[in-house]
Amino acid sequence: MFAPIAIFTYNRPEHFRQTIRHLLFNKEARDTDLYVFSDGARLEKDKAVVDEIRAYVAGIQGFRNVFLFSSEMNLGLKASIKKGVSQVLSAHENIIVMEDDICVNENFLNFHNHCLASYQANEEIWSVSGFVIPEIGEAIHSRTVEEYFLTQRASSWGWSTWKDRWEKVVWDEQALFAYLSKDGNYKKYYATGGDKIRMLLDRFEKKNNSWAIIWDFNHFMQGTYCLYPYRSFIRNIGLDHTGVHSKPRTEYDVALENWDFKPEKLPVKPVSPAYAQERFKTLNRKFYRDVLDFIRYRGLKNKF
Repeated sequence: MFAPIAIFTYNRPEHFRQTIRHLLFNKEARDTDLYVFSDGARLEKDKAVVDEIRAYVAGIQGFRNVFLFSSEMNLGLKASIKKGVSQVLSAHENIIVMEDDICVNENFLNFHNHCLASYQANEEIWSVSGFVIPEIGEAIHSRTVEEYFLTQRASSWGWSTWKDRWEKVVWDEQALFAYLSKDGNYKKYYATGGDKIRMLLDRFEKKNNSWAIIWDFNHFMQGTYCLYPYRSFIRNIGLDHTGVHSKPRTEYDVALENWDFKPEKLPVKPVSPAYAQERFKTLNRKFYRDVLDFIRYRGLKNKF
């Protein structure tokens, strides 16, 4: 049986329709359960499009089963993801997670299902990403020849994981900050990506409502990795000013191609090349921000 898909949607019906259309190009879709989590309208003007999305879901065909969960109140993405993923994993051993702006190629489900089966027993792999920044993926492949590799940077675009990993996630921010503050963990986490420290501090200061940075930090806490392909299976179409949390980033844009996925190319024991870690460490990094982030961190130590 294939892993179920959970899609989280809010107020972008056309993006959502494209997401569904692309999923249906995957031959595994007809044997896959689809769970749609529709968040409630935050603003009066959003009610009509939220209702439009829910009406569209009622007519979706081409999956094994389609389940719609509609929230009357606006939970926000963090609470929706936490609740929805936990709900699906109460009935399944693994899950593929998407938001309503992720278009996939025709091998996306095949890739994730093979990875979930192949690496279930490999506890150093906590998640699988369907996306990689094109320039970074190509550079890592060119330098290391690895087609699939591990890095301590979780992905929130077309990803998958297992029930036993998700159940270990620590959400309590007091506990997260305590872990960040001991045994030189600030520097160690910073070494996995300078921009991630900034996002984590923003979360602690309530400047964002990101579930993804907490998910990422839990990878670090557990000493585990996310598996990446060197070429993307997805394209994020929400980098167009329509998303609540997404900002336009041309370097993240992907030309969606139905490139051939060969399961036999998945490594028995994936590795984390030093070059890959170095590329992600310097992503979105600026020295002046590093200094400001450390000052913010010192200030937060007095609050936690």
